Amino acid sequence: RVLFRNIVAATTPGWECEVGELVPAPVQVLVQKALAVGSMVKEDLQLADRYYSISVVPFLSDNYANFYGQDITERRMVEKALETSQRNLFDVLESMTDGFFALDQSWRYTYINKHALQIAHLTLDETIGKDIWQLFPGLIGTELEGYYRQVMEQRVPVKFTTRGLLSGNIYDVQVNPTQEGISVFYTDKT
Repeated sequence: RVLFRNIVAATTPGWECEVGELVPAPVQVLVQKALAVGSMVKEDLQLADRYYSISVVPFLSDNYANFYGQDITERRMVEKALETSQRNLFDVLESMTDGFFALDQSWRYTYINKHALQIAHLTLDETIGKDIWQLFPGLIGTELEGYYRQVMEQRVPVKFTTRGLLSGNIYDVQVNPTQEGISVFYTDKT
């Protein structure tokens, strides 16, 4: 039961309970959990149409707990928007019939779409985190290496046409600098 509440708790949606009443059911579960484990418990909960970060601090000798809530609704909305944006970007990159991959500044793959994997005859596990020069030593000394290094060092995008080392097909290639390294987009022109 509520022993004390401050003015903010009295006017916060989802916290509508008076002194002497039971706290909202999801908070009751956290209070019981904190009392059972004997230490602070922290979780994010949805109460009414708002999201809160709830911390419950038990006082075992007196068999009660203080709980504190911070409204994180705006943060959750931004996180959901970001997740949606990332999912949409992923869907676009994966549905393309062109190859796309990204490398970090240490020349490791950070992303590669399924079309690029098919062209390279590799799996995601075989590429992500791996060094491009170790995976494809045949690239060393080619114009591709020169362009990739040029973009990485000068931070200026380049476009060129080249023959694929693995497929022999002709590709239009665009290499762009990114915050993490470079991104490579290529279209089969054969």
